[in-house]
Amino acid sequence: MDLLKTPKNLYYRWTKGYDIDIDNLEDIIDEAIFTAEAVKLTYQKQKMELSWNEYKKIIEMFLRKIFDSCITIDEMYSEGYGR
Repeated sequence: MDLLKTPKNLYYRWTKGYDIDIDNLEDIIDEAIFTAEAVKLTYQKQKMELSWNEYKKIIEMFLRKIFDSCITIDEMYSEGYGR
């Protein structure tokens, strides 16, 4: 994620008065994007290893988000969605 933030970080450095070599700016950004893509491909090929407790925590978090954003049929009709 830090690599993807490179253009923004360079911009903020420039606004704060840091001396940035304009000639190499495009090369720096291109290199960061290329490296980010390579890291992404590497991590996509790796298998995640979690303990059972870590797995349960992650699944419970996703299910909690799903249920928090869920609207029941009764709520739909009482709020006028089903009309």
